Amino acid sequence: VVRDFTDTLSLVARGELPSIYFDEITRLNEFLTSIQHSVPGIDAVRVMDPAGVTLVKVKFGNQPTAGNLAADSQVDVAFLNRIRNLKPHSLLYGELYVSNDASKQQPLLNPIVPLDNTNGEAVGFIAAESFGDPLDHLLQVLPRSHNFQIEIVELNPANSERHGLILYSDSQNILFNQKHSNTPKLWQQ
Repeated sequence: VVRDFTDTLSLVARGELPSIYFDEITRLNEFLTSIQHSVPGIDAVRVMDPAGVTLVKVKFGNQPTAGNLAADSQVDVAFLNRIRNLKPHSLLYGELYVSNDASKQQPLLNPIVPLDNTNGEAVGFIAAESFGDPLDHLLQVLPRSHNFQIEIVELNPANSERHGLILYSDSQNILFNQKHSNTPKLWQQ
């Protein structure tokens, strides 16, 4: 289904709108919805064109209306350029959308994969989003002995905003699924 849509996206990138475009969108929506229902931990999946415009989005197993596909934030152009330069079948973690509002910072980075046509050109991208609920649940029920406490920190020297960010901490009651705008960094404790 994704390969069929990639071929259709390739035509759209050349300025053509094939008659099957909207049928392909419907099939892709149904496919992503079924994947999201069967793979726990994926909160949203989106397919974007090369400009980062969301074409298909499934969030919590639901397909938003066409008017609600736009992201709340601007596309991070520098990050979008990094994705465009990925080799076929590559994977990159990051935040595609940036916001001036730190309270909207996502707790986890999104895996993003380019959708390549038969010539190896990126004609779009697919991104998955997880807000961390399954990780929180797993870590919270994990048996601990001898007052053992868990702390998970993001090491990301390429991104000074996230480098050292505490993503999970028993002692500070920090969970993956919360926004990390006020979360201290490791060296700020």
